[in-house]
Amino acid sequence: MALRPVPHPAVITNAEQLPASIQGHPAGSLEEARVAVALGRLKYEYLYQYSYMGGNTVAGGQVVDFMVLTVPKLTPIYVQGEFWHNARTNAADVLKQQEIANDGRFAQPVLLWGADLTTIEDAQAILQRELI
Repeated sequence: MALRPVPHPAVITNAEQLPASIQGHPAGSLEEARVAVALGRLKYEYLYQYSYMGGNTVAGGQVVDFMVLTVPKLTPIYVQGEFWHNARTNAADVLKQQEIANDGRFAQPVLLWGADLTTIEDAQAILQRELI
């Protein structure tokens, strides 16, 4: 399957100028919308809601929030919001991240925590540091 990035979202929904959708998918959270805008500002191409090993439809599969088309390896980004990712889900989250980290096709996953993504500028600063 060839990877084909979709252009950055242009639909603006609020004062912070966050997209309502990202590459045809509803934005999963404000934090994910901020990351999408920040990636666009930094001129990174990415795939949103990247299906790995069958995604959520196959046992053992997963959906990665963002797969950034970096060279020489793609970089998975997990946006860890406090609602969906907490002490109860931590073990499963860590296993998923380790699985993709051990797959030689990908760079080390980047974990972004919702509490650190309160503005687009926060997301942009973190991404600039993590993806370079």
